[in-house]
Amino acid sequence: MLGPQPEPVRRSQPAVDLVAPPACFAPGSALYLRPDGLVMTCCGGWHLLGRVSGPGRRSLREIWDGPERAELQAALAAGSYELGCFACKVEMDHAPGGGSLAREFDRYGPEERRFPAMIDFALSDRCNLQCVQCSGTFSSSIRRHREGRPPLPAAYDERFFDELDEFLPHLERAQFKGGEPFLMRESRTVWDRMLARGLAPEISITTNGTIWNDKVERYTEDLGFDVIVSVDAVDPASLEAIRVGVDAERLWANIARFRRATARTGHSLVLSFCLMSINWQQLAPFLQACDRVGADPDVIWVGGPGNFSLLTVPRADLLDVLAGMERTDRALGPLSPAARAIWDDALGRVRGQVEGSASTVPVVLGSSRSAQARFDERIASAIDDLAGGDGAAVLRLHYVDELLQDVQAPAWSAWLQPEGWRGVGLRETLTTITLAAGGSVRSEVEELEGGAHRLVLTFEGEGPAGRARSIEGRSLPHPDDAGTICLLFAELPSGPGA
Repeated sequence: MLGPQPEPVRRSQPAVDLVAPPACFAPGSALYLRPDGLVMTCCGGWHLLGRVSGPGRRSLREIWDGPERAELQAALAAGSYELGCFACKVEMDHAPGGGSLAREFDRYGPEERRFPAMIDFALSDRCNLQCVQCSGTFSSSIRRHREGRPPLPAAYDERFFDELDEFLPHLERAQFKGGEPFLMRESRTVWDRMLARGLAPEISITTNGTIWNDKVERYTEDLGFDVIVSVDAVDPASLEAIRVGVDAERLWANIARFRRATARTGHSLVLSFCLMSINWQQLAPFLQACDRVGADPDVIWVGGPGNFSLLTVPRADLLDVLAGMERTDRALGPLSPAARAIWDDALGRVRGQVEGSASTVPVVLGSSRSAQARFDERIASAIDDLAGGDGAAVLRLHYVDELLQDVQAPAWSAWLQPEGWRGVGLRETLTTITLAAGGSVRSEVEELEGGAHRLVLTFEGEGPAGRARSIEGRSLPHPDDAGTICLLFAELPSGPGA
């Protein structure tokens, strides 16, 4: 018999009638624990709160109560995104039609907390698959077999889990990602501690679906997981070619098991599909399969590596894709409302890309000649500021209708692989830049006139970048169209202020 049980967690309600709510509630409500032991507020932020392993290690309590989180919270309360939140700032300024990661934390409101309401657990990169679109950042198998890199040291020890015990009863939501969470000792340790204490926060888990045994079933049912299974094709040969190491028959059998387990507990099953140049033909069968098994569909547009991005294929190939999707559309039978909405969005997005790919010149249809001229002049002036007018030294990213349409990449930017970013949104681009660095990122943001921004990013890790680097950028909105923006970056020779 366990000792006294914790009181049920009181669910936070978003505040109402606030005159000036914070730009984001994440720093007052959430933590993101990375596989390397670095702690951030969220998966899209760059402001380092602390680390739970290695040099400079701090306890979870010290990190939550630390000045870094308070500093970020104060900045966002004042409407400033300069402490590592530039991606959301740009997205909300220049992509008003789309959502922002910041909005996902609105549910928690401005309540002052001694503990986070949500923790995003990405405690290891351990994974048994080598998906073609993935990298060693997220898969230990890829890290070892494809990239030949040494294993990522384990970052979460018993001392950390002892510190975590104080936080678990206060969680309203927990998210587990990978790697593959069902293979991680670290994830199982957290689940066992939750079970021992009778805790029942909302829990979502993203899994590759390859693991099913008595323990998986027990965790899924006893903790009431909302399960997200990654599936990138229905055709067995295509599925096994993309998700290298998976057995298609076993995967679908496990999906049926997850469906039964989540149905017994009244929780959700989501099937996730990475839409790429090599599997677009599988999108309609995937949506039909979701309806058939009673799962909610989710589609992720892959922006890189470049050869897998559907929206970066040559125009002639893109026309073939559109023709194929339109043929499928004419023959497509009934779909659930959720599946139909995803299909219509994908078809519309490809149509829009075909129309936009006729020219890579970032001209906004319907804008005045003078507005376009002012936009071009601002770009030229920014290039002059960044690189003395040397356009060949500047990474140029042009967004139209909130999506990256054109990339002009100098040699120095090869470590970022920017050619693979076409078709993604603003925040996804900036998040990808930080992931490429392989370590923490410091940012400086300055608002300029006309809605423009100056940005300096300093990458403190030595991951794929090969060494510590700093880059300076400008974000320039089109005068007539909030969804059109130009991002420019130049490499700083020896850091900010050099």
